[in-house]
Amino acid sequence: MMFSSKYSFMGHTLSRRDDIISILYILIFLINGRIPLDKNTMSMRQQFEKMQKFKVYNSAKKYCKGKSIHFTAILEYAYKIEFDEKPNYTYIKFLLKKILLDLNRVPMEMFNWKSK
Repeated sequence: MMFSSKYSFMGHTLSRRDDIISILYILIFLINGRIPLDKNTMSMRQQFEKMQKFKVYNSAKKYCKGKSIHFTAILEYAYKIEFDEKPNYTYIKFLLKKILLDLNRVPMEMFNWKSK
């Protein structure tokens, strides 16, 4: 539930777009140490309903607060991908590298997993 895309809450059939969104939600969680509305004091049903409303009605910018602000552009792109559209993985990789450069980190060749 925490990492489900907003489209899953809307009852849509899931696609590659939703996989990308879920991966971004996980990265946001790992970077910030929490996700919006992550409250242990709520029942599972309350958490589900609050998370559903938050994801469906809020923008990527609202979701990417704190240290994860850099993921806003990627999440906005992922939200715009149509169900049957092939994601532009080159563009996503470019945005990920841009985040590293914006943080004064140099993308290292050791993390390039392309087969040679």
